[in-house]
Amino acid sequence: MKPGNLPLLQSQEWKALIDSASPGYRELASRLDSDDVSSLIDYLEGATIEEKVAAIALLQAAVQEDIPFSESNRKELIAKLKPLMANYPDQPGLRAFVLMSRLALPLAESFLMEDVDPSRIPASYFKFHLADLRRVKSSRAMDRIVEYSRQEGQQGEEAKRFLKTLGVIDQSEIDKLIANWRETKSLKSFNDLHSFYLPQQVGKPIGPLLELLGPWDRHSFNEYWYDSVEGPSLLLQKDELGNLRTARLK
Repeated sequence: MKPGNLPLLQSQEWKALIDSASPGYRELASRLDSDDVSSLIDYLEGATIEEKVAAIALLQAAVQEDIPFSESNRKELIAKLKPLMANYPDQPGLRAFVLMSRLALPLAESFLMEDVDPSRIPASYFKFHLADLRRVKSSRAMDRIVEYSRQEGQQGEEAKRFLKTLGVIDQSEIDKLIANWRETKSLKSFNDLHSFYLPQQVGKPIGPLLELLGPWDRHSFNEYWYDSVEGPSLLLQKDELGNLRTARLK
């Protein structure tokens, strides 16, 4: 069913997306049909940057909504995304890369690793570039992140921090996080634990973790509360097997 019973590219919904007046990509995408998908793919040629960005975003939403793509449409879309990715991380290259990672992950990975010049990644986008490397799910992309983490300066520090969020952290650093929490009970020490250590403990026995953190401030049934000096608390919940179910700040 076409939005408003008009061809997609003549609809008010499409005009609102172009004008950035509507965030409803997924709602609109849920009503697209194969003709709409074809028209969006054709539209990528000759469109302005803003129009290409809107078209790619809508196609991405269609993928998320499981709108059927014919094999010919999928192949044509992949072919049209390839040259657009050259603008990465600027638009429409960024949008094209994200959609490509959903349609053909090996092609997105190859582009990011072989065609993108790391020296041209703006400092303001670098932490998002790290997430893009993670997105393509390859060992050489992870190796690239590790290489970044060995550099001096801001990029090296951001890469180190990013690796910690993935659980790539030395035991000595974990020991420092725990020691800092037990010494200061500060909100920062909470945040560091929550960012770099606790997510990797979910599903593991909660007992050793409780011993590391020290005496809790409150305990009720399957919940353990640790209060920071600033007020916010860390809540640990265990499941019926005695494993950590969740850890969150409240």
